[in-house]
Amino acid sequence: MKIIKLSLSIMLLLSTQFLMATDLKKTLQSRPFLGVTGAIEQTNSTNGALIDRVIPGGTGDKLNLKPGDLITSINAITLRNFQHLVETLRNVNVNDDLILEVIRQNKKIQLTGKIQARPKETVGPNSSYEIFYDSVDINNNRLRSIVYRPKLASKNKQFPALYFVQGYTCDSIDYGFLPNLTSHQLLNAIAKAGYVVYKIEKFGIGDSIGDKHCSQIDFTTELAGFNAGLDALKSYDFIDTNQVHLFGHSLGGVYAPFIAQHSPLKSLISYGAVVKPWYDYLLDIFGKQALIFGTPIQQAKSNAESVKPLLLDWLKSEKKWSAIVNSPENKAALASNLIPIDGDQVFQRHYSFFRDLNRYDLAQAWKQTSSHVLAIHGSLDIQAIDDSWATEMTSLPQKHGLISKKIILKGTEHGFMKYDSLEEYLEARNSRNYNPGQPGTHYDSRVSKTIIDWLNSCLLYTSDAADDLLCV
Repeated sequence: MKIIKLSLSIMLLLSTQFLMATDLKKTLQSRPFLGVTGAIEQTNSTNGALIDRVIPGGTGDKLNLKPGDLITSINAITLRNFQHLVETLRNVNVNDDLILEVIRQNKKIQLTGKIQARPKETVGPNSSYEIFYDSVDINNNRLRSIVYRPKLASKNKQFPALYFVQGYTCDSIDYGFLPNLTSHQLLNAIAKAGYVVYKIEKFGIGDSIGDKHCSQIDFTTELAGFNAGLDALKSYDFIDTNQVHLFGHSLGGVYAPFIAQHSPLKSLISYGAVVKPWYDYLLDIFGKQALIFGTPIQQAKSNAESVKPLLLDWLKSEKKWSAIVNSPENKAALASNLIPIDGDQVFQRHYSFFRDLNRYDLAQAWKQTSSHVLAIHGSLDIQAIDDSWATEMTSLPQKHGLISKKIILKGTEHGFMKYDSLEEYLEARNSRNYNPGQPGTHYDSRVSKTIIDWLNSCLLYTSDAADDLLCV
């Protein structure tokens, strides 16, 4: 098995302006879309934004950007890394001119053109469902929401619904430019099965506007946005409010029981999540996940020990971030580059996000849930590391009549793709052939089938028929 530097292989549960009270069409405009993804090794780079993939049909494609290009500046602004590119593009509007300075195969070139709008999701005229864009107001922000609705909704009929909650990144859930994305295929399958599918952007992401942005908020603030989304979903007159389910992918599965505390949900479906405190999970990342990538046992133990003082200061104290990064006790951890830090960003979120998350008792939240629970684990899900989270999650609900089930899908990884072996999967990642946006035959439709089977059985479930286990 190929050994990869841990600093390049860490995988976590892996996506503004002042809001005026005016018409929706005037406030929520399409955002500019460069159409590229960044290489993981750029996390701690200080010399530009390294391009990993170029989305067909996007601005980058039109500008002739190539995978492996290093964008050193955009409109004369020198870039530190890929995250800096993302931040810089927030100040660019659709149809603005772009001037990119790029290094390609050790040669400097300049690319110019206009930035395009992010494409919207659409379905064909013969589809059994339709897609419409809406929004949710929360405090001083407006969050973009996207709804897949059966066409029969116009007949005054109420439908069961699935609320999709995404993972930890600040990526958009508007998949118009990625029609083959695994998450998109999964949600389309559920919509075709007759369910309303609902999803909402995070603060400042996609078309969302307001005084907050995903990259600068904590866990509690983000949770409030998801809670507002659930309220909005239940307010539609075509929703059967007794049959609203939540599907949490990755960190979305961490949010699930807390969203259910805000407003009741029929069932919670989790894929690739955790139940333990975030501090403990990160120690597992350095101690257990590293072994999957071929890191020697002693090196993994040494890495975990070296980052522990930094993790303690970061996640289990109230110390200021400046004091943490300047502390002599954390010098070794910072020098190791094991934890990707860029200013006040850690793992591309504000340091306070994970500190806030670590305060939440995840196990207690699952124990107190009043929803049925389905935990799905892919045997190759190295972000969730192993299936212990699913075992614990489904053993915690204690209330009478609740049904919980754990399902393991052999060969499935965190992004809903299937491989014949761990070696094949890791090789795909190492060779940059791993692409959930264009999964080809690797997309695993068993995930959507598992969810649809669960939803169909839960529709028949009543508290008087608990012994029939109709939710399994």
